Amino acid sequence: MALPVPAAAQERLGSVTIKKLPTSLDSPGAHPVKFELSGGNLTTPVTLYSDSDTVRFGDLTPGTYTIRELATRTGDVARATVAPITATIPKGDSYDVTVYPKTQPLALRKSADVRKVTPGSKFRYTLDGTVPLPDTNGQLHRYVFRDALPAGVTLTGKSSAQLRIGSRTVPLSAGEHYNVTTRDDSIITATFTQAGLELLAQERKEHADVILRFTFGVRASSDLVGGSQVLNIGHLYPDGYPEDGEESVVSNEHVLPVADSSGLIIPVPIPIPAGSSGSSGSSTLLTPGSVGETPEIMPAATPDTPEAPGSPEQPEPRNPLASTGASVLGMLALGTLLSIIGITLFLRGRRA
Repeated sequence: MALPVPAAAQERLGSVTIKKLPTSLDSPGAHPVKFELSGGNLTTPVTLYSDSDTVRFGDLTPGTYTIRELATRTGDVARATVAPITATIPKGDSYDVTVYPKTQPLALRKSADVRKVTPGSKFRYTLDGTVPLPDTNGQLHRYVFRDALPAGVTLTGKSSAQLRIGSRTVPLSAGEHYNVTTRDDSIITATFTQAGLELLAQERKEHADVILRFTFGVRASSDLVGGSQVLNIGHLYPDGYPEDGEESVVSNEHVLPVADSSGLIIPVPIPIPAGSSGSSGSSTLLTPGSVGETPEIMPAATPDTPEAPGSPEQPEPRNPLASTGASVLGMLALGTLLSIIGITLFLRGRRA
């Protein structure tokens, strides 16, 4: 005869509540939301949709679960999505786990294959962009790189693109997956075709860590001055960011110091602003997209060995020569004063 199992001995069930916070990247707002839960003792993933910003998965046994956001946007609009995360329901009690997942913002990173440039040399710039989640129809509508080079740098005409998914690399073909246009040898634009967007969407639906890399060659002008800097910023136009609009995904400001022909970086003297003490001319302001002058920046002095916390301060050694000199001067002053007093008393005595 089977005995009933006490309630305390039964496995407690828990729940996972997911609340998505709004960001400035969401053109229509933070809701509706749609999340997929997998793992634990689930045999198939469970999907929940909500017109608000919150969903709740209930009746979950203890275990570790994976949370993934699914698309709710349709069309050419921007929407920040949540990076896949995990949530654990512990054993022993009924737990209601609430998660505030961190959004995965669109980002663009600018880099170069050199750490400094010399006048007349060639080098390569690289733009690494994240890829947004495709819309409810599994589509991406736009992906455009654009870079306006600073004065003193021109294009050499060679470029390439590839997808990077973890350790895997997928090469892309110019003319098939993307088209490159240039203007005045200083502005380069890479626009992805329909075939390229379909490939991006397919990879992004399965992998949240897709990076699109675009690399192009440039040449530094022979007129660049050693000690100056080359500053550059790239732009990305994905879904929700029209090319002719005011907004874009902006890269970091990339800085390359200019060395002289010997490879040395000699800082240009700091110009004195007009109107200040000792000024007789105008100053040059170094701005993004220009080649200008830069002051020498001296690193802060740091001790060779760190001082132990709480150790007493050591008194500085005294200079014996300085001490001796001070003593001699004091004795001379005292002798002079005593001589004046003695002479004064002697003269008064004679008068008396």
